[in-house]
Amino acid sequence: MRLQTGASIRGLAIFLVLAASLVPSVRAQRQHYEVVAERGVPAKMRDGVVLRADIYRPKAEGKFPVLLQRTPYDKRGGVDFGYRAAALGYVVIIQDVRGRYTSEGEWYPFKHESDDGYDTVEWAAALPYSDGKVGMFGGLCLAFPFIASQLWLFVAPGLYRNERKAILPFLLASPVLFVLGGSFVYYVMLPVAIKFFTSFQTPGGHGMIGIQLLAKVSDYLDFVMTLIIAFGLTFQMPVLLGLLGRVGIISAKQLRSLRRYAIVGIFAVAAVATPPDVFSQLSLALPLLLLYEISILLVWMIEKKRAEEEAADASDE
Repeated sequence: MRLQTGASIRGLAIFLVLAASLVPSVRAQRQHYEVVAERGVPAKMRDGVVLRADIYRPKAEGKFPVLLQRTPYDKRGGVDFGYRAAALGYVVIIQDVRGRYTSEGEWYPFKHESDDGYDTVEWAAALPYSDGKVGMFGGLCLAFPFIASQLWLFVAPGLYRNERKAILPFLLASPVLFVLGGSFVYYVMLPVAIKFFTSFQTPGGHGMIGIQLLAKVSDYLDFVMTLIIAFGLTFQMPVLLGLLGRVGIISAKQLRSLRRYAIVGIFAVAAVATPPDVFSQLSLALPLLLLYEISILLVWMIEKKRAEEEAADASDE
C-alpha cells in the first residue's frame, strides 16, 4: 500500500505540473496578474523534517489552482516557469526535497516519498490562496486504479470462482468507460462548447456596448472537471445494467419496455449535469441513449449465455 500511495503522489505531482495544458483554448482571454515570489517557505513533514519550497503566486485576492513540483535539483531551474504560470492565475510551488539529505546524512530517491508527498499535497491544499481542486481531482483520477484494485482484493476472497469470473470483466470495463467519457468531453464536446460560448462576444463602438469574454482559469477548470466527472460517471451505464442483468434483477425485455421512460430520464440527467445550453445537453444525452441500447444488447447476451448453460446442465443430468 505504501508503494501504491507513493506512485499516486508522484503521478499527482506530474499531473499538477502538466495541468496548464488544460487551458489552451482560453489563452487569449486570460487575465494577467502581478506576481509575488516567496523563497524558502517551510513545509513541515510528519516526522518533523522541514522541506523548503519557492512559491510563485498571483498578487490578487482569491484562491487559485496549484501546480506542484517536487525536485531533488536546484529550485532556480523553475523560476521562469513559476513567473509565467503565476501571471496566468496559478500558484506554482517548487519544493526542494534535498532537505532529507541534510537531515539524515544520506538520501535515497524513494525513501519517505509516500509520506512526504502526501504531507506536501496536504500542506499545499491548505494554503490560504490555494483552491486545492486540481490536486483533489488529479489525485482521484490517478489513484482510481489503485483504489479499485484494493477494493477488488478485499471483495474477491469472499466470492466463488464463477462469481469472480463474472464480475471481473465489468470491473475492467469501468475505468475504460470513464476514460472514454472524459475523452469525449475533452476532444469532442469541449472545443465546440467553447466556440459556442465565445460566439456571444461582440465588438463595441458607435454607441454600442461590446461583450467580451473574461474567462478565469479557476472557472474554466471547474467547468472542465465537472463535465469530465459527469460524463465519466454516466458512461458507467453498461457496467451497472450489465451487473444487474448478471444477477437477474433486470432483463432485456424489461429494459426494452422501459425505453420511453429511460429516454426522458436520460435527458433530465443531461440537463442537470451539463451547462444550460442545448448542445451540451445533447452531447451527453445522445451517447447515453446509445449506451442504453448497448446495455440492452449486453443483458440479452448475458441471458442467452445463462440459458445455454442451464440447458447444458439439464442435458448432463
